[in-house]
Amino acid sequence: MTKKKYQYILCFFLCLFLVSCSTTSQSDYIENTLLEANNYISNDNVDKALESYKNILQKDPLNQKTLFNQAILLQYQKKYDSALENIDKIIDNYPFNIKAYQLKIDILKEQNLNSLVIEIYQNLLDEYPHLYSLRVDYINFLLSYESEISQESKEMIKENSIFLLENNEEIKAALKALCTVEKNNAEYSALLYLYDKSTWLSIYSQENGN
Repeated sequence: MTKKKYQYILCFFLCLFLVSCSTTSQSDYIENTLLEANNYISNDNVDKALESYKNILQKDPLNQKTLFNQAILLQYQKKYDSALENIDKIIDNYPFNIKAYQLKIDILKEQNLNSLVIEIYQNLLDEYPHLYSLRVDYINFLLSYESEISQESKEMIKENSIFLLENNEEIKAALKALCTVEKNNAEYSALLYLYDKSTWLSIYSQENGN
């Protein structure tokens, strides 16, 4: 091996080592600062925790754990626009982070932005149809957000509930929703009665004056 070639290989591995050390150092800094933020939160010092998250994001602007945790604190402070900016950064760069979508839904619910909530639920379930627990959350939202359930909401409730039944998932929740929006449907009523009598009673006993 020539001296020049040896120097080249040595330089290559030295650079590789320095990059590795730098990455490890930054990773350690982020983890330690996240722990520091947790300590601030446990002592009710939200501003200090937000400062810690800000320091991390200066080094790693797309660190999803930091963006997520910071969004939760911003939501707590009712700084909804800033919280949503964080969540949108996560969704844009890590589209498979379902928790980010769920947090966005929670923030929009707090602001009573119901049409946006419905839009996100529908888009998310179109993309990931087998998020069964999320589908139940969507059904419950549709059941609760209107003082009187509209026909459009009833159709969405039925569609999502039937999807659950067809996939043999969340059966009690699906049947309860169907019986709630169509109390006179004998088939739904009979299925719920056979599957969970106590839930059936919670819907029909008041109607019968019991």
